Amino acid sequence: MKAWKAAAAAAMLLLQGGILGCVPAATAARVDPAAFITDRQERLNIPEICRPSYESAIPKVAVAEISNFTTFDYAKTVQAQVAGNVQQDSAGAAAASYGRRGGGVVWGTSERTRFQAEASTIQRDINANLSESVGDGISDVLSNLGGLKLYSRADLKKVLDEQKLQQSGLVEDKDLVQLGKLTGVRYMMTGSIDNVNLSYLSLQRLKDASGRDNNLLNALVKTAMEQTEGWRVETEVNVRMLDVQTGEIVLSKKAVGKQIVGRMPYPTYDQLIGSIKKAVSGSLGGVQTDFSKFFTVKGYVIQTKTSPEGSEKIALVSLGQNQKLQPGHSLFVYAFEEIMDPLTGKTVCDQQRIPVELVVSDQIQGDRAWCSVRCEPRYFGLLRPGLLVERAPIGGPGGGYRGGNSGGGSSGSFGTFGGGF
Repeated sequence: MKAWKAAAAAAMLLLQGGILGCVPAATAARVDPAAFITDRQERLNIPEICRPSYESAIPKVAVAEISNFTTFDYAKTVQAQVAGNVQQDSAGAAAASYGRRGGGVVWGTSERTRFQAEASTIQRDINANLSESVGDGISDVLSNLGGLKLYSRADLKKVLDEQKLQQSGLVEDKDLVQLGKLTGVRYMMTGSIDNVNLSYLSLQRLKDASGRDNNLLNALVKTAMEQTEGWRVETEVNVRMLDVQTGEIVLSKKAVGKQIVGRMPYPTYDQLIGSIKKAVSGSLGGVQTDFSKFFTVKGYVIQTKTSPEGSEKIALVSLGQNQKLQPGHSLFVYAFEEIMDPLTGKTVCDQQRIPVELVVSDQIQGDRAWCSVRCEPRYFGLLRPGLLVERAPIGGPGGGYRGGNSGGGSSGSFGTFGGGF
């Protein structure tokens, strides 16, 4: 009974996350700027001492080689998932068939022969390229974040060659910091791939675990399981970010990712390494909030508009797709005031966050985006052209949209099915 309930609940999640697409935590606003009336406001006078606050330094970030600490044995792992030795000649039929034990994928003679010929090559290629694939997954997450400039692997290799260094020998933090100084980057990303697990999930196994006849599986559960049946890979990665200027570890996170590979007799190298990369990228979605705190994206309000009845307000900001802004992202808004310190007599800029949140709408361009204004109407008057806006931490409090891969897992991941059947 417990297995049945767990399967049904997991299948519902699979339908939401894997079949129908992830359901966002907050829906991106849809606005029609033409339906709003432009506000007539005086130009904001920004104190000269406050102008530097509008400038956001874009730090360079490099991804160093990722250490491989796994003991993943491709041939042994795959063979352990084979349920029987039914004589099948069709690869497609073999992948979809079940043995008497219902334990996993079933091979025929042709599949077994082909696997024996290819297994050693696949294992060798995985060992040779696993670290690079995980590094690519980390780079993908960073490049889609905005607020940073990613130092390319080719540029990093050029510096290593000039210094006659081997990246595989740079395992100590102090060595990576020194490499970071040579390349002129602010942050070095490093880490390790600690575990890779490959398994096969079958509909027959679910039926056996539930203890019920397959006819009792309702259409929803059956559809979800059929979509997720097959090979799946799980990864465990440790990611660290070093501040080159201070030599300190400013971020250290462990991320667990899961990705469906598909229904086939056994995964090829390309299928498996591609799924590992997706699993890693997806798992780091849960670390996006931490990343985005280091890589801020700043702009300003260009124009504001109010609905004819005065109940709604929208704002045009100087940020867009070029800054990796996405529909549903939240923006904080800041006002400034030039004040004098009564003890030192020095003039300073006081930055004040106003009680207004901007949510990026579907009207987004390269360097422009219309946002819905979220606040009590009595605060509408606080929002004026020229005020500073800053992207809120992605996925964090006030961070708005959490669609896609954030929060762990990955697009096409299977969340609750971490194991157990």
